[in-house]
Amino acid sequence: MAGGARVMSVEALDRFRSAVSKFGEAASAALAECDSEAERAMQWLTHEQLAHWQREVRKRQERVAQAKSAVYRKELTALPERARAFEERDALDAAKRGLEEAERKVEAVKKWARVLDREFALYRGASQTMQDVVAREMPGAMSRLGKMIEHLQAYAMVSKGTGGTAAASTESGGQGVQASDHARLRRRTPSDEARMRAVKSGEAGVVGRIALVIDAIEGGLLARLGLGGEAIQPGLLAVVSAGSLDGRDVYFERRCPACPEDSGWFVGSMVADSEAGVYETITLGDLVRLVPRSSEVLELPEGWVCVVVSGGVAAVLDVHNRDLLAGR
Repeated sequence: MAGGARVMSVEALDRFRSAVSKFGEAASAALAECDSEAERAMQWLTHEQLAHWQREVRKRQERVAQAKSAVYRKELTALPERARAFEERDALDAAKRGLEEAERKVEAVKKWARVLDREFALYRGASQTMQDVVAREMPGAMSRLGKMIEHLQAYAMVSKGTGGTAAASTESGGQGVQASDHARLRRRTPSDEARMRAVKSGEAGVVGRIALVIDAIEGGLLARLGLGGEAIQPGLLAVVSAGSLDGRDVYFERRCPACPEDSGWFVGSMVADSEAGVYETITLGDLVRLVPRSSEVLELPEGWVCVVVSGGVAAVLDVHNRDLLAGR
C-alpha cells in the first residue's frame, strides 16, 4: 500500500456498538415482557376466572335446589292462603337467573380462552423473527463490531518495536494522532466473548488479595483531564486478569459491556507473562472500597485506558490513543 487508511473515528464505531447493545437489551426485555403479559392473561382467564365461575355454578345450583325445596314445603301447608308460595317462587326464579348467568360466564371464559390462545400463537409466530435476531444474530454482530474496533485501534498504533508506521486520521482538530506504547496494552484485553464467560461463570476470588494502590493526583484525575466523570454502578462487574491486582503495575480499559452484568471495565497486568487467559470478577463497589482512588479511574468514559505504574497514574488514553496526561 502506498499510504495508510484514513481511520476517521474509531469512537463513532464504538458508540454505534454501544447503541446496538442497548437496543438488543431493550428489545429482549420488551419481547420478554410481552410474553409474560400474555402468559399472565392466559393464566388469569383459564385458571382463575374459569375456576371462579365453575364454583359459582355449583353454589347457585345449591341455591336453586334450596329454593325448590322451599316452594315444595310451602305448597304442602294445610292452609290454602299460604299454599300459593308467591315469595318462595320469586326466590326460585331469582336463583335460576343467577345459575344461568354463572353458566353463561363459564361458556364465555372458555370461548375467550380459545380466542386468546389463538391470538397468542399468532403473536408468537410473528415475533419469532425478532426473537431470533435478538437471541442469535445480535451477539454475532456485537462480536464482529468488537473485532473491527480492535483491528482499527491496532492499525492506528505506531509499532515502534518493529519500525512500522501506522497512523489514524481524526476529525478532532484536524490532526493525525500517534498512539503511545501504552496503547498496545489494548491488545491484551480479552474479547467480548471471554469477558462474558468470566462474568457469567461468577468466578469471584479477587476480594481479599488486593495489593494495588493508586496514589493521589494533585487536584484530582478528572479535574486534570477536564472531565465531569460518569456515575459508577456498584453492582456491575469488572473483569480482572488473575493476579493482576496483587501488583502495582496495571492498566484499566473500559469497553462496551459484553452483557447486562458487565461494567465494560477490564483490569490487566502490565507484566506480559502474568496469568494470561485466566480471569476473575469483582464488583465496582468492592473495587472502589478496596482501592479507594480507583473511583476516579472508573468514572472515565467508554473506550479509554488508564495506566498505573508503581501506584502512580502514568497515562490516560482516549479512544484515539492520545495520552491526555502528557504535558500536564
